Amino acid sequence: MRQWGINMCYTASLRALVGTQTSDSDTDFRQELQTIQTPTLIVHGGADRMAPVESTAQKVAQLVRGSSLEIVKDAPHGLPLTHVETLNHLLLSFIRNSTTAQ
Repeated sequence: MRQWGINMCYTASLRALVGTQTSDSDTDFRQELQTIQTPTLIVHGGADRMAPVESTAQKVAQLVRGSSLEIVKDAPHGLPLTHVETLNHLLLSFIRNSTTAQ
């Protein structure tokens, strides 16, 4: 997975890389998150060292009213690449539950 990230950076322009990093670190979405009124699933890797659960996913879950937070215990930052089956199961379960609740 690390090599995948490195390869992705090699193919992007320096401007795109700097712009993405600046946007990720400087943008404050707290107000916008509080306005979400749609069923929301937040999936986060419990072993994510780049964006620890306590400082990211848990805070987002507190701001998005009625959201569901699923922490995949041993998943790293690249959870969609490393835990495909788990993520698919969580997504399908959430969709099924969301559509039957309406």
